[in-house]
Amino acid sequence: MFEGGGGCLGCHRLQTPSGKVGGFLGPDLSNIGAIRRSIDLERALTEPSAAVRTDQRVVVVTRDGKTFRGRLLNQDTYSVQLIDNEGALQSLQKTNVRNIEILSVSVMPNFAGKFTTQQLADLVAYLGSLNAPAGGRGAGRGGS
Repeated sequence: MFEGGGGCLGCHRLQTPSGKVGGFLGPDLSNIGAIRRSIDLERALTEPSAAVRTDQRVVVVTRDGKTFRGRLLNQDTYSVQLIDNEGALQSLQKTNVRNIEILSVSVMPNFAGKFTTQQLADLVAYLGSLNAPAGGRGAGRGGS
């Protein structure tokens, strides 16, 4: 569940003893236990769109048809910057952009009904235990 294309680490980063691993689309989970309550972690798993920040996920299509998906970092009158799903910084001039769509629903799958009550409790307990040491924060591309 945690690794591979369909697992948590396909989208989320996590501090391990050997460094940061995982994807860049979702939030870094290394310190999630220190910043989210158990009830909020469970809700994020079973109702992912309920508390999504609508200004965070973006799809940008350039005039030549290239599509960039990722996490919005900044945009101004002239440009848009995002971290794409591979963790690369993309800075695009708006004169070269055909469409910018800021997603209003979470791209995270809804896990309601996909776990037993015990499995969900175990996953929430595991996430609640994540609290990377201060030296581990920000390590690797994309940071925390």
